Amino acid sequence: MQIGRLAITGGAVAFIVFLGTLLRPSVSFAATISLTLKGALERAIKENPDIRSLRERIKAQMEQKEGVARDKWAKLQAGYQYTWFNESPYIKFKDFGPLGEVPFGKSREVHWYVQLTQPIFTGFALSTSVELASLGIDVKRVEYELGCLDLRFEAKRSFFALLMAQGGLRVARDEVKALEAHLKEAKAFFEQGLIAKNDLLRAEVAYRASLQRLEEARSQVKTLTAYLDSVLDLPLDTRLKLKEIESVPKIDLSLDQLKEMALQNRPELKAAALSIRQARLEGRLAKSSLYPQLSLVGRYEQVGDDLLANRNDFTNSENALLILEAKWNLFEWGKTLHQMKEASYKANAMEEKARSLTNRVFYELEEATNTLLAKEKNMDTAKAAIKKAREDLRLTKLQFEEQLASTSDVLDARRYLTEAETNLLRARYGYLTALAMLERAVGVDFIHYGE
Repeated sequence: MQIGRLAITGGAVAFIVFLGTLLRPSVSFAATISLTLKGALERAIKENPDIRSLRERIKAQMEQKEGVARDKWAKLQAGYQYTWFNESPYIKFKDFGPLGEVPFGKSREVHWYVQLTQPIFTGFALSTSVELASLGIDVKRVEYELGCLDLRFEAKRSFFALLMAQGGLRVARDEVKALEAHLKEAKAFFEQGLIAKNDLLRAEVAYRASLQRLEEARSQVKTLTAYLDSVLDLPLDTRLKLKEIESVPKIDLSLDQLKEMALQNRPELKAAALSIRQARLEGRLAKSSLYPQLSLVGRYEQVGDDLLANRNDFTNSENALLILEAKWNLFEWGKTLHQMKEASYKANAMEEKARSLTNRVFYELEEATNTLLAKEKNMDTAKAAIKKAREDLRLTKLQFEEQLASTSDVLDARRYLTEAETNLLRARYGYLTALAMLERAVGVDFIHYGE
């Protein structure tokens, strides 16, 4: 009796391994990151691409200011010119016939120079341009400040929304467990003939509906996690483990105090003030063309017929000059006057816009404080309601076990508890979001969230 042998070569082994790799299901492990609210805000400011873009704009504006400032310095120029004439240039005296043609150059002329120009007076144009460029840096910094303010609010809002969704997922899981246990109990009672068929069916319908709500809660958590990932510039499949806000902070500031803080801190108001200054400076810059422009020019040049302009048979090949140059635009059909008026109207428009912005800021403060008060009251109401709902469910379940209450009574009590727990989540995180709205309206983070 012979036993057959199966010979597997190295190539066959490699093929089998490759085939197994293709058939093996791909498993991706998403990273999990634990985050506090403070950590989320720090990461958002550090990693968000929009904020990084604003930082680069500040650097660009700083370089622009340095470039404008260099216009006040002396400028060094150099030039080289090579000219070839079809005929050698000459001076012609008509009374001497052919003898009256006197050459004063050759068919090739080379001219090069080095020149240093120092502005002396530009009608305040250069100093105004430097001031405008410096003001531009302040504008970019305010834009960065505004971007950070908006991003911090969005990070807080999405952080609280995800915490609420995760809380809602816990409520949904508890509801499923509770209704599953009630369904088992209802089946046992039905088999014993203690409850009717329709009571059992109601328990099954309620349980199936709770499963649907559980899936919706899971989907909501996934969606809000992906959104917070995008705000923090994380891969969209990153799982976030958020630290709960243990104690809800309270504020003790009057509306007048909040308005004073907003007037000092709101980036939009700072930007409006800077825009007014820019418009005034643009008017001064336009006015500078009414003054004469003075420059001092130092120049060294050579003219000749060889490539280096060292040879000149007709005049001196080199020369040095010192020139005081004055320019004055005497008439431009009122162009400067129109530019000055344009700048003045721009400044007036920005002053009106600043007043409108101030009114809007005060309205946002009113809205934020009213919302905060409403959410605070809702939170107190929800806390009281949840205690009563839990007690109602406990008593109803006891009555059901004693056949003093129906399945519908138990389901209603469970629904009331789920609504109370959901309302408490909405009130709690609605209050925290209202706090974030108030900080956005004030223009600065001043609330400590217990971290």
